[in-house]
Amino acid sequence: MRTRDPEAGSGTVLALMVVFVAFVAGVALIGLGTARHTHWQAQTAADFGALAGASALRTGFGACEVAAAATARNQGHLVNCEILSLGRVRVDAVTSMRWLPSWQAVGSALAGPRPP
Repeated sequence: MRTRDPEAGSGTVLALMVVFVAFVAGVALIGLGTARHTHWQAQTAADFGALAGASALRTGFGACEVAAAATARNQGHLVNCEILSLGRVRVDAVTSMRWLPSWQAVGSALAGPRPP
């Protein structure tokens, strides 16, 4: 009669654990990459909004209205627009994650002439 090895099947359990850990690590890396991309998108929207607002302010148009339009064209939402001294414009924009809309990234930008 054959006796059963007490460690029979342990390789299968180990392989499943390795696959599970690799899967969890992959999901975490995808989540971090998506969060970073969302932050870059919010920062880009804020940058373009501030530049457009400062340019509009110099030409006599409504800086915050133009900044809001430029932010929206870059998949952002204008949260704050301030017209500062010397024709500078500060813009804060948010962007939501595509697969998790409750998480938002914030970007801030300042544009206009350099102070003397």
